[in-house]
Amino acid sequence: MAATVNQVLPYQILTDNGSGIKNATTKDFLDRLSIYNISTKVGNARAKRIEPFYGHLNRSVLKYYDNHSGGNITAKKLETHVNPDFIKENYKSFPNKAETMYMISQSIEIWNAAAGDQLAINSTRLAPNVLYQDQYENRRELTFELQVDLFWQWRMRGYDDKARKLEYTYTFEGLTVEVEGEPIKYIAPEAGSAHEIATFFHNHLNEKFHVKFDRDNLDAIAIYNLKGQFVSYAQRKTLIPEALVDFQEGDRTNLNKYLTVQKLQREIADTEMEAQFELVEAAGILKGGITREQMFKDVMNDAESAIKRHYNITDRYPKPKQSYHTPEDTGGDLYKPDESELGGLME
Repeated sequence: MAATVNQVLPYQILTDNGSGIKNATTKDFLDRLSIYNISTKVGNARAKRIEPFYGHLNRSVLKYYDNHSGGNITAKKLETHVNPDFIKENYKSFPNKAETMYMISQSIEIWNAAAGDQLAINSTRLAPNVLYQDQYENRRELTFELQVDLFWQWRMRGYDDKARKLEYTYTFEGLTVEVEGEPIKYIAPEAGSAHEIATFFHNHLNEKFHVKFDRDNLDAIAIYNLKGQFVSYAQRKTLIPEALVDFQEGDRTNLNKYLTVQKLQREIADTEMEAQFELVEAAGILKGGITREQMFKDVMNDAESAIKRHYNITDRYPKPKQSYHTPEDTGGDLYKPDESELGGLME
């Protein structure tokens, strides 16, 4: 699109009155894209600038390509009609899809670089590229934020009224977005340091997000909370080869960065846990003989139940002598199973 190539927004957009243009979504997009969004009068075909443009492009540039078929299907002149005999004889030499796209791009570049009088049109205006470089007082720059807002797409499911934004959960692997069947992993913030990435993991782990992306460039995405507020940009996670022999330039740096992120994640979690314990102790909750272990009552109860199940101990039946003995049987000391007997139940 011309706006992204030249990094400026159009001052005015002129459209017809087609139903697609009158669509509320399309109208809202055009209103945000330009300062003035104007529709032509019904029945005024001469006001439609785009149709004469294609005629000028055909006569001035496209006609020099061997595979150019001529005018469109409504053309009245015989010399501008498609020649089926020529196509039948030469179709094997015609360009493929990629080559045709390149030829179209090349044709637009030729058009933009040529002055008005070189394009067989009744105008002496400057070349489009020259006009694009002019600085107008009301010209608006296309910032990256505006480009995301205008041209990036929400990841959606469904169509029309049933369309809904997809939700993605931020896990220890970041965000995984599937595009055309390919899962792509992203981590935030984009170009963040190891500490910034680890902090984002800590603050947003298991949080759900909506995603915007540029279908033509999947290196980065924009993530928003479920209220529609922008949170951060996320970059595509670099895959690190398992074998050292396959390492490319920058792979070792990325590996060291990811390892540092993992280390910082553990440190941040440990620091926060210790801070929570300090708050509990400062509040006096642990006074009166209460220990930290006693605070986790459910965990301790579950461990006790596991031990009883292991030794077939219940409250309804006497404790088996081979597991627990009276103080008299043990010389005054109550027997307790050691860790090897517990079989790792306490882990």
